Amino acid sequence: MRKLWLASWPRSGNTFLRALLYHAFGLKSRSVYAEKRVFAPESATGRMCGFTADCSGQPYDVVKTHGTVEPVEPDDLVIHLYRNGYDACASFFEYLRHVGDPEINNLSDVIIMRNGWSDHYRAWCWGGTRSMALRYEHMADAMESVVGQLAVFLDLEPSAGRPPTIATMRHGLPWFFSRGPKRNGADSFSPQELDLFNDIHGPLMRELGYAIRSAATPTAIG
Repeated sequence: MRKLWLASWPRSGNTFLRALLYHAFGLKSRSVYAEKRVFAPESATGRMCGFTADCSGQPYDVVKTHGTVEPVEPDDLVIHLYRNGYDACASFFEYLRHVGDPEINNLSDVIIMRNGWSDHYRAWCWGGTRSMALRYEHMADAMESVVGQLAVFLDLEPSAGRPPTIATMRHGLPWFFSRGPKRNGADSFSPQELDLFNDIHGPLMRELGYAIRSAATPTAIG
């Protein structure tokens, strides 16, 4: 069975993508990590999103990862999911604070962490026919278009099923699911944190077409 990697930096919509693949194509997915009990295949969220421990009997072995180094084989496919860096960092900080990570004291710790937002993107940005880059905001706002792109990439016919919306998923597990593409993560940054983020991640933000928020000017600049 061919492996399909779902690679994303944390808090970039991987769970939403897994739900989309399950409802649109019937593809269940597993994770390289031990799932928390609330995400176990038999949990409400696990059933809604198609989580499994074994992908046997389907066209792809679908595997979630947040890592930058995985044992990718020459025949594997990759969906590389990325999100606005301000939003991803702000959401990841909120998540780590919720679970009580002792190494994370402030947003700066997330901005400068090893294998951070930019590092992860560079690690998976291959291009070519085996990799599909998917922008989280596009997936959330133009789901039908994304399903069409996925159908071509995976060579699968989509079903009539529709995945749950981000709002529905957030209602079931509000501490885990963020506010989606409507949030403005940069509002969570202090001026010093904005300067730090822009120094480290600004080049990739510009490359990907995301607006830069300057500490000197509160409105975004293209």
